Amino acid sequence: MKQIDEPTSHRFNAALPAVAIDSLRKFHIPCVIRDGSISGCKIESGAIGELSDDIFLKVSELEEIVKGHIIWRNRRAAGVEFDWKATPKNHKQRAPRQEVAIPATILDQNFNYLADCTICDTSKTGCRITTRDAVALPYEFRIAILGLTDPVMARRVWQKDDTAGLEYFWDSEIYTLDETVDS
Repeated sequence: MKQIDEPTSHRFNAALPAVAIDSLRKFHIPCVIRDGSISGCKIESGAIGELSDDIFLKVSELEEIVKGHIIWRNRRAAGVEFDWKATPKNHKQRAPRQEVAIPATILDQNFNYLADCTICDTSKTGCRITTRDAVALPYEFRIAILGLTDPVMARRVWQKDDTAGLEYFWDSEIYTLDETVDS
């Protein structure tokens, strides 16, 4: 009887809830990661057709996001090749914070107004805000920051009373400074 060799591709079967972040149009869709390996995975969603080819994948239980490129797609699924060189580094490495007082607006995923806030300190990876009721903030939302042309995707990492800590989800190359705002 012939012995079956162990697979060398180290593929895994999974059903990991995730978010696919469109790096060109700056929106995201919920998806499920299936059949993956170190080099890529298959994602499933009813909104696959809305994504551009360049995306980020975020699994809610993990700290990091992974940059990827869609190499095939059909109505409900897409094959994603990971781009590890362009993947942002682990957010656990604390970036230097700068004390500021920047007015900002919190928006839901569909750009609807939720609340006003003030950014108290900020870094490339996140910020601390004050707002009337930080506990009522959704887990993920957009924050429109004075001086940037587009709202930034953010995730609430902690909150206490009227203060919350946010982690940014952004590809800094797609956000530009608004030249009409005075420094």
